[in-house]
Amino acid sequence: MSGDNSDQIEFWNGPMATNWVAADERMDELLARGEGFDSRDEQATHELAANGVRVIDVRINRTELPLQTESATFEQMREQRRAISREKRAIGEREAREIRAKADREATEMVAQANADSEVLRGEGDAGAARIYAEAYGRDPEFYAFVRSLAAYRKTLGIRTTLVVPPDHEFFKYLDPGSPTLAPTATAN
Repeated sequence: MSGDNSDQIEFWNGPMATNWVAADERMDELLARGEGFDSRDEQATHELAANGVRVIDVRINRTELPLQTESATFEQMREQRRAISREKRAIGEREAREIRAKADREATEMVAQANADSEVLRGEGDAGAARIYAEAYGRDPEFYAFVRSLAAYRKTLGIRTTLVVPPDHEFFKYLDPGSPTLAPTATAN
């Protein structure tokens, strides 16, 4: 038997079918009997016609299960619903993992692109600074050397800094007041 209720038939004919249907009758057999109701309608109408009765339709209204199998049947139905809910949860968790992985990948790509962009901008800034320093050096090499020495003094010398170098070391050439580099230049009037 096939159709809309094939999944129900398969469910009822599972390994626990003997617990569900009294006298080992399988649900598909019960439903197959229902297909014979059309012929029974005609037979009943023919037999009862003499009494003025016409049978229009015969249907199964309710199937009663024995008490010992009823609880097993309901438990099986509950377990079927639990299995469906577990399957739905598993599908949801898998989709959630896929969404998180995609979001993590996109975030990683965005951070990598931002880092690449920042490195490009930093390189452009360094190139601009080097160009400016080169121009300054080309205009007045001595002034450029002085400015670079001041920057080195700021980085090196703190409040309690101790340096062990000879006093005539190149590092101190702009700090020595007797140095020829700090001597005032004569201006022609």
